[in-house]
Amino acid sequence: MEFYTLVFQLLFMIVLLVSSFLSSLNTPLVMTMWTLHLHRSIFPITRTVSLDPFIYSDERKKLYPVYEKEKSFEVYSKRLKGMLLSYSAREKRCFEMNNGDCLSYNRIESKYATTKYNEEDLHLQVPDQVKVLIETQSCRDTQFVVGIVTAPFQFAERYAIRNSWCKESNHGVKGVRCYFYSGMTSNPNDNSFLQQEASIHDDIIQFDIADTYLNLTILQLESYKWVLNHCGSMKYYVRTDADMFVNLNTVANRIIPSMPSSFAYGHVFRGAKPFRYPNHKYYLPRSVYSQPFFPPFISGCMCILSRDVLQTIVKGSETVRPIHYLDDAYYGQIMDRYGVLIVDDKKYISVNQLPLNEVLNGNYAAVHRYSPVDLIVIDFFQRGKEL
Repeated sequence: MEFYTLVFQLLFMIVLLVSSFLSSLNTPLVMTMWTLHLHRSIFPITRTVSLDPFIYSDERKKLYPVYEKEKSFEVYSKRLKGMLLSYSAREKRCFEMNNGDCLSYNRIESKYATTKYNEEDLHLQVPDQVKVLIETQSCRDTQFVVGIVTAPFQFAERYAIRNSWCKESNHGVKGVRCYFYSGMTSNPNDNSFLQQEASIHDDIIQFDIADTYLNLTILQLESYKWVLNHCGSMKYYVRTDADMFVNLNTVANRIIPSMPSSFAYGHVFRGAKPFRYPNHKYYLPRSVYSQPFFPPFISGCMCILSRDVLQTIVKGSETVRPIHYLDDAYYGQIMDRYGVLIVDDKKYISVNQLPLNEVLNGNYAAVHRYSPVDLIVIDFFQRGKEL
């Protein structure tokens, strides 16, 4: 009996010593054991997870390829997955500890251009023909096409979307395909890795266009042309941004069945004025657009278009003067001229970030401003499963 008493006392002393040591690191023993138990698949058992929120934009460059060391996309993608899982576990733990401000997307968006625009550069000329450098043939039997413009180096964004809201086993909607459209960067390694990524996932279309903010309208227009030419069975086109959470179940089962046969659906802006300040991110001189207001237009962060409306936009681009980066306002001009029915519904779409509990408990079709880490965490809390 004395032997067992001594053993118990010894074990108790060891626990106190370990707890004291961990307390000096501000890491409670109970929290450490809970961490290791829940996330053994993500973290080495010798490591604990910080509970502090972080800003994704501060960490983004760490997720870029290190081309000097990582000679192939396959090698790089393993590190990318590990780092995204590590960041998402950190954010998830923050939420589990009832901290309400854990989302990593930087909500402070600058209104100023990084460099002042030259007015002559804002007179956009749409090329007659754009070469397609990478494309996919897997668009058969696809009724819903989701198009997302990403820069070639946005590997993390594409990874998160593929493995969260656009993964078929997650959303359960048949006949949906997500495609990522990209231009060209000046770094040949970016384009090489993009080509390797495309060969694995078969969901990337790259155009021979410089990947710049000023070319956004051209890139979107080329993506519309591509999908019309390659996806003959497509009935609806969902255009969205890489920083959006999208619920395809809501899109397919709530919104589209309530729409007429021809429509453009989304968050509509009315009475919007062009910015006339040369240093503004969305500067638009009168020489490019002379009117004091834009016609009503749908926010470019997410919209749903019937096939015939997509055809109307492509046709209208031949006669309506384009605008560089305000592609949503530009397409609004085309829709206005051709009498397209615009359906405004702010019930299912939020152009601003919402707290996690509102996203999980609502029936939103799309919510704006989430990092790749946020998308992974939202998906976890929706399904209760790790990647």
